[in-house]
Amino acid sequence: MNSRKQRQAVTPIKDKNSNQIIQEHVIKNTEAANVLVAEYGVIHKEKPISCWKHDLIIPRWLLLTLVSLAILAMTVFLVFVTIVTLKKESNGGPCKINSDCRQDLGLMCNNYRCGCAYSHFWSETYKTCERRRMINRTCYNDSECDILANLQCFNVTLTNGNIQLQCQCKASLNWNGLMCTDQQLYHYGCISNDNCDTTRYLYCDASISNKCNCNSSMFWNGEIKGGVGTSGTCEYKRTVNQYCYPYDDSWCDDTGPMGQGLKCARYSNPYGSEYGICQCDSNQFYNGTTSLANGYCEPHRDYGKSCVATSNCDFRKNLICTNNLCLCTSGYNYDSTIVVTPGVTGYCTAAATYYDNCTSVIKCSTSQKLYCDYTTWSLPSVGRCLCNSSTSFWDGSICADKLTIGGVCTTNTECNSADSLFCSNYTQSIGTCDCDKNHFWNYTCIIKQLFNTSCTSSYVCDDNRGLFCQGTGGALFQKCDCFNISFVWDSLYVTNHSQKCVLKMGHGQSTCFGDLECQDYRYLKCMNGTCLCNYDLYWDGNVCQDKRNWTVGCTNTYECRDFSPVNLVCTETSPGSGMKACLCNDSAYWEKCTQTCLIAKNRHEPCTLVSNCTTDQCLKKANLQCINDSVSNQTGSGWCNCTSIQWWNGTYCRDKGIPSWGVNASAACNATYQCADYNLVSCPFGSSSVTSVATCECATTKYWV
Repeated sequence: MNSRKQRQAVTPIKDKNSNQIIQEHVIKNTEAANVLVAEYGVIHKEKPISCWKHDLIIPRWLLLTLVSLAILAMTVFLVFVTIVTLKKESNGGPCKINSDCRQDLGLMCNNYRCGCAYSHFWSETYKTCERRRMINRTCYNDSECDILANLQCFNVTLTNGNIQLQCQCKASLNWNGLMCTDQQLYHYGCISNDNCDTTRYLYCDASISNKCNCNSSMFWNGEIKGGVGTSGTCEYKRTVNQYCYPYDDSWCDDTGPMGQGLKCARYSNPYGSEYGICQCDSNQFYNGTTSLANGYCEPHRDYGKSCVATSNCDFRKNLICTNNLCLCTSGYNYDSTIVVTPGVTGYCTAAATYYDNCTSVIKCSTSQKLYCDYTTWSLPSVGRCLCNSSTSFWDGSICADKLTIGGVCTTNTECNSADSLFCSNYTQSIGTCDCDKNHFWNYTCIIKQLFNTSCTSSYVCDDNRGLFCQGTGGALFQKCDCFNISFVWDSLYVTNHSQKCVLKMGHGQSTCFGDLECQDYRYLKCMNGTCLCNYDLYWDGNVCQDKRNWTVGCTNTYECRDFSPVNLVCTETSPGSGMKACLCNDSAYWEKCTQTCLIAKNRHEPCTLVSNCTTDQCLKKANLQCINDSVSNQTGSGWCNCTSIQWWNGTYCRDKGIPSWGVNASAACNATYQCADYNLVSCPFGSSSVTSVATCECATTKYWV
């Protein structure tokens, strides 16, 4: 039996005075015998408990009743509010007072219609009044933007390239941080670029005390009163030959360093004397194309400087543009010591011209490239103005440089003889400087190339000899050769010929020295100095053809392979047929293996059987056939003999005779073997008959049918 464990008895703590406990603790830890312990009374205050935290003793039926009444009251209130709200008008509905409208949507009664306040707009998306949008806000139409701030709904291109409708200032207005205001015109005061009319290309120029100004490449083209613009816009400065007004250089492109440096000059024009024209200064010229306005003004150029027109040269020095250089006119020399005006030194003065006498004082015209030739008169002080004959010629106005290849000429003296040029009378180059027919031009006249030399074009080959540049693949493969395959170089085999291209020889022509001198394109060859067909070809009147083989039709034996060992002849395919073919002659047969005609075998000579059939080895004109060799009895062995229905008459195999039959008489015979003994026909009298010729007859007990 389990005994339950008994709890240990505990001595209860004695109740002590708290002041006494504290006093004992202090004395024990401070070792102070005399300690005064005082106790003060403190009123204990507690926070009052709310009534709802107290436990309420309410009957359950009463609690349920109160809750049900509360829910019913709330439902009635919501229904009432809904009915009242739905009865009120929405946007655009009729009204008399504000309470007739849905004020919860921001609507108010305006002119007997429910609508948003002026500072708001009706949002079809959210079905409520929204505040009109300020600058840079998205919109769908102008009504959504703040009209009081002069904003309108515009298409705006975003940084990513997309187009978006945004509220922006109206045209010619600028956003000042609160609203859109008018932009200022020319020379009006400004704070930033936004204050100036950017549609007129104005900006706020701090360099003129913050005034709206055009940029340096533009000018104000409108009316200016009181120092400010009243109309007009900034326009790009006008270029050369365009009108300006009223003699104001600012209208013309006078800016630098990229500007054209133009001035507004006086000009007679149909628009009135108050207009001018943009031009360079009198001592300058325009160095570009005026229609393109691609140049600028620069000072007139001095003697010897490059030019494209006389207007480029300094007219004060009497200079003109000749051969793209500023020079004196023909018959004048430039004197650099003459002072025309202060700051302008040098002038073109008259000089001696071609064939004039000249001295140390009377100078020849250097502008005409003349020199004083003192050898003309053999006098040391007097000469004649001439051209340098080795490098120039007188063209009627100047010593012109001697002409090079292709230059138009009338005499040989006009062409550069140092390059072997002359004034050509050839049809293809008549009236121009050219090389003679034996030379070609390569910076000088060079002798034309001969046969089989490398070339890049026919120009370098001697066409007088019939040579042209032939072949493909560039200089490594192209050679000077005759024009086409109908010609050949006549010195190809014999070097002492005329060295030119000649026609190749035809059939039967001579004398040739090699195959290439014959018409090889017709397959002719040089044979013993004559152009002929090869032994295995024949001439058909136009070209060499292959000689014809066995059984091929022909008209003449030379068309057949008549050469040894083939030895074909053109003969009738059968006597009297009139049709000819290349065949072996009567004393030969065709050997297919060697493709040759072999001599036919005579009677009793061995031959080769082909499946016990006859071959063509035996002599055809003797009617011999290769038959089985019954003597040697060897396989494939035979001999040339007559057949069993033939007999040998000493020259050829003849058919054995038969008795008379119909209109045919009996065959003559000398012995029974000459008759059709295989059909019991015999020669009864044989050679013993004296009175008549013996004939082949049936035995006395037989008759011939």
